[in-house]
Amino acid sequence: GFKKPDFAKFADRWGPKRVEKMQRNIIQTPLIDISSTEIRRCLAAGGNVSSMLHPAVADYIAKHGLYK
Repeated sequence: GFKKPDFAKFADRWGPKRVEKMQRNIIQTPLIDISSTEIRRCLAAGGNVSSMLHPAVADYIAKHGLYK
C-alpha cells in the first residue's frame, strides 16, 4: 500500500549510479491479506499453511521444525 520510493533525492549523498541501481531493484509485489502471526499460530496448531506460503518456505519450516 505504499508508493514506489524515489531515491533521486539521495543522488548527492549516494551518487547517481547507486541511486539508479536502487531504482532498478524495486520489486512490486501484490498485497496479501495474511499476517505472520496467523501463519505461526496455524503452524503451532499443526494446521496446513500451503495456501499461505511458498512451497519452498513451507518445506524449510517443516524440515527445521520451526514454530512448533
